[in-house]
Amino acid sequence: MVSSLLEVQISDNPEKYLGLPNMVGRRKREAFQNLVDRITARIEAWSSRLLSQGGKEIFIKSVLQAIPTYAMSCFLFPKTLCERIDSRIAFFWWQKGAGKQGIHWCQWKFLCRPKEEGDSLVAQVFKAKYYPNGNFLNSCVGNSHSYVWRSIWATKDSLQRGLIWRVGTGQGISISEDAWIPDYSNGRLMSRFVNLQSDSIAELINSSNREWDRELILNTFPADVADLIFRIPLSQNPHVDLLAWRGEPSGEFSVRSSYKLLQHVDPTAYALQNNYRDFYRKLWQIDIPTKIKIFIWKSSWNYLATKANMWIRRLAANSLCPRCGLEEESMNHLFRMCPVSEEIWRNLLDLDISFFTQEEFGD
Repeated sequence: MVSSLLEVQISDNPEKYLGLPNMVGRRKREAFQNLVDRITARIEAWSSRLLSQGGKEIFIKSVLQAIPTYAMSCFLFPKTLCERIDSRIAFFWWQKGAGKQGIHWCQWKFLCRPKEEGDSLVAQVFKAKYYPNGNFLNSCVGNSHSYVWRSIWATKDSLQRGLIWRVGTGQGISISEDAWIPDYSNGRLMSRFVNLQSDSIAELINSSNREWDRELILNTFPADVADLIFRIPLSQNPHVDLLAWRGEPSGEFSVRSSYKLLQHVDPTAYALQNNYRDFYRKLWQIDIPTKIKIFIWKSSWNYLATKANMWIRRLAANSLCPRCGLEEESMNHLFRMCPVSEEIWRNLLDLDISFFTQEEFGD
């Protein structure tokens, strides 16, 4: 019917348009397999070249990670597909030559550290179909949904984590369910209070002078919560309640702040790195070759091929230092405690290095 109406032919083998599949069925990995193949082909073409890890970093960021960018802006990739892409990029990063697998000294997640709003036709179609009487935040994925819509809808939880209400009239903000207190946990109180007749913030505002009803608030909320509420400024001219993005002072959404917010969803991947944030920020800003920066970074996290690390991975018969044979070749021994290393430092600096060998290498 559609083909006859538009007077176009029906294709038995739909081709890709702009690198994207025209139809995505249940086998989504197969639909996007060409992206994995393109990444693999680029890696194979460059694996024979002697790239330093600084060169690999530039190649990964400018070439490999750019390949799936457009497709990912349109579709939600299956986790297994993302893992396959990450696996191939990680293999290239750690490999020691064409097809030679290197040692993965850390998990890939540790290496991956931080349109103007418009009323487009696509947005109108989605709103009319999926949330005609509401907004995106209270929409449901629905039963008869497209893969594009489900991909967009899957970002809702991440979006809600970064949104906070800016109080206007207060009529449209729920005291217990919405995020509206800037410095309080996730901004939500998550409980109801018996002193209030409704759940609207408007009840907490004295309409005659446009100030917070201090007596009601002090009698309803704990002292620490009440103090945070009093810090929220109220406009003398009532306006519609506004949603703002808490990651930026301007309140406007940005990819940068959203990425930082998502990092905190899995704090274990970044907790240790945050402890040394100033050191690494200065390290990456130093005007020295990238390969030296990467070597310092690998040294600081014990990602070098010392005998101790090789022995743990069952890649060496023992962990003894091959130079002195006296102790285990740890990072501290390699760079500081080994007699050979001490002699090198002494000749290099021509100084008393006793202070240098008294503390741990990581310090």
